[in-house]
Amino acid sequence: MAEETIPNESRFDLIWFMVLPGKTEDDAANWLKFAVLEYKNTRMIDPGAFRKAIYRESTGTSKSGTSRRAGVLKNETLIDDKSALWLTKQMTKYAKTLQVPYQIAFDFGTMLTMEYGNDLAAGPDVDPKNVQIAHMSREDEVPGTEMTVRAFLHGFLDKALRGTMEQHRIEAPWKP
Repeated sequence: MAEETIPNESRFDLIWFMVLPGKTEDDAANWLKFAVLEYKNTRMIDPGAFRKAIYRESTGTSKSGTSRRAGVLKNETLIDDKSALWLTKQMTKYAKTLQVPYQIAFDFGTMLTMEYGNDLAAGPDVDPKNVQIAHMSREDEVPGTEMTVRAFLHGFLDKALRGTMEQHRIEAPWKP
């Protein structure tokens, strides 16, 4: 497994890769992306507002209806005084551009994960459906247990790696 930081002029902050079995890490063609991390400034992510703005498939709710509802949910702790829809769209764009369904946004106070379904290959204007979201804040941590942001990150990366390997039919070199 390798991790590569993308320079500041790029759109992505950190991308995790695994090296294909039997290949070397010397050639980037042997790398398979499995997770993307987007850093934000402290306290920019408000889980409640983000949860309300996320794309989701629900009966009787159109894309424009979801956008209108999210636009009403302004939160000054979010980027440029915009609603959580802005960050949802950004992470969706990253998922579609890289074809990586496992996305993480982290602001040093809260970690937010988005796991996209199998519809990332749909056109750029097609909203994904079946997006799963989870989050954890420092306030939720329980010292001395596995309930920490660090453990949450490691758990999500493990899920992303296993999911990517399963999607590409790569057998794990370790036993679960």
